[in-house]
Amino acid sequence: MENEGPFSMNRNHFFRAMMVFLCIFVLTGCTALAPSSGKKERPVTHGFYRSTDGGKQWCYLTDPTGVTAFPPINISAFDSDPFVPGIVYALTDYGLWRTNDKGTTWSQVNKGMRAKGEVAQLQTLVFDVSNTNHMIVAGYFQGIGKIFATRNGGEDWTQVYKDDAQVSIVGIALDSNRPDLIYAVGSDLGFKESLDGGKSWKRIRWLPDDIPELRSVGALQFWANPFNVNEMYILTSSGVFKSTDRGTSWELKRSGLVSRLNPNDPTEVPVQISRLYFDTTHNTIYAATNLGIYESNDRGENWWNTTLQLPIRTPSVNALAYSLQNPGVLYFSTGNVTVYRTFNLGQSWDSTGVAKQDCNNPAAGKVLLSPNTSSALMIDPVNPDIIYLGVQFVQGT
Repeated sequence: MENEGPFSMNRNHFFRAMMVFLCIFVLTGCTALAPSSGKKERPVTHGFYRSTDGGKQWCYLTDPTGVTAFPPINISAFDSDPFVPGIVYALTDYGLWRTNDKGTTWSQVNKGMRAKGEVAQLQTLVFDVSNTNHMIVAGYFQGIGKIFATRNGGEDWTQVYKDDAQVSIVGIALDSNRPDLIYAVGSDLGFKESLDGGKSWKRIRWLPDDIPELRSVGALQFWANPFNVNEMYILTSSGVFKSTDRGTSWELKRSGLVSRLNPNDPTEVPVQISRLYFDTTHNTIYAATNLGIYESNDRGENWWNTTLQLPIRTPSVNALAYSLQNPGVLYFSTGNVTVYRTFNLGQSWDSTGVAKQDCNNPAAGKVLLSPNTSSALMIDPVNPDIIYLGVQFVQGT
């Protein structure tokens, strides 16, 4: 028999070792050894990042297997339970995920919402403020706009709406005084209503019929005040429209939402708004635009730019986060995954570039995030030093 010292291996041991290696290779989705073209594969850098020091340092808390940490999928938004703020949700391309420990571990809450492997691009999540176990989500499921509801905190979901015309649902609203009353707006600006919790629907109106400015444009976002559903907003490529009578009438709100392309030219053009953020705690609305952040303190009647004092030319804002504890604190992130922050309502700003870093293994170094882009940002509602960041993979790069 051959000597089996510490550096020798018989045939059975060799095959066992190879099997273990292959199992690890498959489970982790490793691609470093896969390319046959000789081109070096880029490391996976999209997914979930967290800062525990107010945005100075960012840790990559994404697990390729998705067993405990967040998987490497795209995040469109974060949201927290308004009355149990320790529960945070992530809206993703593969449904809804939840954390109860500030992002250290995550679990899927998709039972009844999406089939295994189905692309479910969630766009909005709303809570019944009279009972936050009652939630509704809307999104694009394999190219079909759908709405799902839960009454047990996300343990089970039931489909309550499906759009056969492949129209995306850009927003939904609940009436806390009548929890079975649901409103929804599609990307085609169809305004729908259900009086029985989603069992049946009727289209109240098609908004372009009544509002000339909405002809030939689509809806980007719909939001209603959860504490006063009479107050509604629709964001379109033509600007922000507001209703104070549950959508019966609408008015364009653009005072201050304009810019001069050239200081010597008095011609004003509307800023391009990508998303609105509603801080109901401080009665403030923020607009993420191609020219920075605009803010309104009077329910959208007037707007002003909070990013005029940035040390660089105002960048396009990809995602924004506001503090529930301090109205002077704002964070926003850009396409190149740089995070800016202010603690004094925009009088001064500082910034940090985000890189992939395993904070449990600092010796591993950092990896730049290009060609990814930021997609979601949120300040933890309990601990303002904790910041959640979603980084999205850029296709075609």
